[in-house]
Amino acid sequence: MLVVPLKYVFGWPFRFDSRNVKEEVWENVFKYQSECYEVLYNRFFGSIKKQLESNEMGIAIFDQINKLNDQKSEVAVQICVIRMNTAINLTEDIFWNC
Repeated sequence: MLVVPLKYVFGWPFRFDSRNVKEEVWENVFKYQSECYEVLYNRFFGSIKKQLESNEMGIAIFDQINKLNDQKSEVAVQICVIRMNTAINLTEDIFWNC
């Protein structure tokens, strides 16, 4: 007696050669095989596709964070320049008012 492990039971129609299947059942076999391909594709490629989408979202967020950090650095430089100019003006005022 030949026994097929349960995990292989649902894949047995993949072994059918469409040339050897009767016409009246060919459409059902083809439909089953197509559905199997769809399930396998969604299972394996679907998870990869979701991971890629998640990675793309993460990259976009990091890009936004980098832009904000660049803007923060520019503002910090501008604040330093303003403080230096203010200090120079105060020093000049003190010097000329003596």
